[in-house]
Amino acid sequence: MHTKTRDQNDTSVPSEEMPAGCAHIVDLCTVRIAMGALWSTMQDGVRGRLQRIMAQRLDASDHFRRLDHERYLAITPSAGEHESATLMLRVMSEFFLTLNGSCELEEIRIAAAEPDGAGGIKDTPLPAAELARLVERAGLPGIVLPRPLRGLLPQPDKDAPVEPALRRAPLQVSHHFEPLWDAPNEAVTTYMCAPERIACAEAPDVRLRPDELTVRERSMLEMAGLMKGVGYLSRFVEAGDRFLLCLPFSFETLSSPYGRMEFVRTCRGLPVAYRQYLLFLLADVPLGVTHSRMGELALVLKPYGRIVAAVPGGCRSFAAYNGHGFAGLALDLSKASEDSDRNRADIACIGSAAQGMGCGATVLNLDDAQLLPAVNAADFRFLHGKIVAPPQAEPKRMSRLETGAIFGVGPRMSRGPVPLAQP
Repeated sequence: MHTKTRDQNDTSVPSEEMPAGCAHIVDLCTVRIAMGALWSTMQDGVRGRLQRIMAQRLDASDHFRRLDHERYLAITPSAGEHESATLMLRVMSEFFLTLNGSCELEEIRIAAAEPDGAGGIKDTPLPAAELARLVERAGLPGIVLPRPLRGLLPQPDKDAPVEPALRRAPLQVSHHFEPLWDAPNEAVTTYMCAPERIACAEAPDVRLRPDELTVRERSMLEMAGLMKGVGYLSRFVEAGDRFLLCLPFSFETLSSPYGRMEFVRTCRGLPVAYRQYLLFLLADVPLGVTHSRMGELALVLKPYGRIVAAVPGGCRSFAAYNGHGFAGLALDLSKASEDSDRNRADIACIGSAAQGMGCGATVLNLDDAQLLPAVNAADFRFLHGKIVAPPQAEPKRMSRLETGAIFGVGPRMSRGPVPLAQP
């Protein structure tokens, strides 16, 4: 049989089509549980991602079919009785890496399948220990094992040099949530889902910076942040609560066809009701960017949420930013000069430009209290950094944080009601 896909909800398979050891069922139940309420609107996109990977990885003599909303049967005689399970493990590893930016063994559900004698299918889940042995035998370091099983795999030599080529291997990524203070409302209203840790699978102790990644790796990193952030947002919205979710996407990612395709494909599946809570940060915009390029990227982002565009330090001409409907301009002080006077000049210039455009200004990574007077004088809307609050493992509902607390002369956050102006 040469067709790879038979997308039908049919669990009856002739026994001759299921060679011994070559039939497996993969289950997306862990994805559904992690997505919560988001699953109902994004399940088609999730299944489409898995189907594309299986279509690419399976041989012409193999085929797969959808059994129900969460399960797929894959029959892979090309891999043989002893390698079919490993092939499916590779497929699921790639699926989770592209979906979440990481792959935990505990997320993977694979079962051996065989005819039950009555025209149906009998499935036997593969235990975690067996999957761990397959990980070791196949050399799949991108899969993170649970602690009790980590001794099954050889540990990397911590003293061995890290070659640049390792940066093209699967990444291990974790995200956290960084609070943004809304000055007019005197409240933490927004959380940025940002990378907490980026490492190469073969060298997990060596941390990587986002600017060291390839375009595809950077896209995967940012899409994983979107999925994690929207997952939390869905729980809040469905519970009748709220916060604004800030999602950084780099200029480089959205300028590449691959990055734009992945972004649009995922965002099309988001519930329309969630878009009012999304704030996209167009990050790492280069100095001297053209008006037309900024317009192109605004058209990509605008259908799905508001946009805050980063401005590089030293920028004094804002013509490229005009006319695109940006909700704000942002200055990232982690990329700024060590010259405090120059930083104050950037703050004043960006604040003035934002007022002239009728939008708000945002300062990112504000860790130096000596710059607070300049930020205050320039009437910045959002403040982010150590001065506001440390990163958190999970976002929280909007919380009152009075101006005096930011300037060191008042109480910290409370949980009183927060009446919001429009961002």
